[in-house]
Amino acid sequence: MQLLQRHANRFPSPYADDGLIDQDLATKVSDFVSDNSTGFTGPLSFLNSYQYQMADNGLLMGSGAATEFSLGVAFWNRYGRTLYNATIGQLAYNGSYTNGSAHVAPLLRTTSQSRMQNSEINWALGFFGPSFQATPEHAFDPTSGFEVLVIPEKEGVNNTLAAYDSCTNEGNAIIGYLGDSDLFNYIPKYLGAAAARMQQYAPSGFEFTVNDTYAMQGICAYEFSFLGQSEFCNLFTEDEWAGYENTLDLECK
Repeated sequence: MQLLQRHANRFPSPYADDGLIDQDLATKVSDFVSDNSTGFTGPLSFLNSYQYQMADNGLLMGSGAATEFSLGVAFWNRYGRTLYNATIGQLAYNGSYTNGSAHVAPLLRTTSQSRMQNSEINWALGFFGPSFQATPEHAFDPTSGFEVLVIPEKEGVNNTLAAYDSCTNEGNAIIGYLGDSDLFNYIPKYLGAAAARMQQYAPSGFEFTVNDTYAMQGICAYEFSFLGQSEFCNLFTEDEWAGYENTLDLECK
């Protein structure tokens, strides 16, 4: 069988529709607050002392590592026990059958990108269980009981886990950016009212754009993963959050 597992919670990436737009809003707010005596009011009053905490490197967060670990454990519990005919109370995968003969070593594939490799490592920690056996293994040997294939992410490599490198149209100025173009056409349609709503609590001289409100939604998601909460999350309606989810579908279409 084949299992396809996506990487988990990550920091923003330095792209115009991701980390860059979030950082632009944070800088815009910080610059205005430092240069003006009047500030934001009501539900936006937190912006008067707001500090942006995200790194724009796309790396796996600690919460993402924990998510992958849990998914590895859950896969063993739900399916691995049946696949490998586990004994009663067996905590995780064991490389040997009950008669002592060895299983064919499972193969884990990952791309060479940091968050992908780290997701694979943490999933493996959960599935193979070296940290919660009767005798925990403090040094995790990734070659013990399974194999890892790291596929480079670079142009010219047939990497089905990174289709943006394998697809010849990826760099096409029109075809390669259809989803991104649709994104910025769609944002004003579902966030126009939100931008007007935020403007009610903005000081004179500060203007909220629809891109600013889109950044607020993105920061909410990242802060919730990284910090466990975000003041931005309660600023939007259920329909506006449905619209945000749709933007991610547009980008991946």
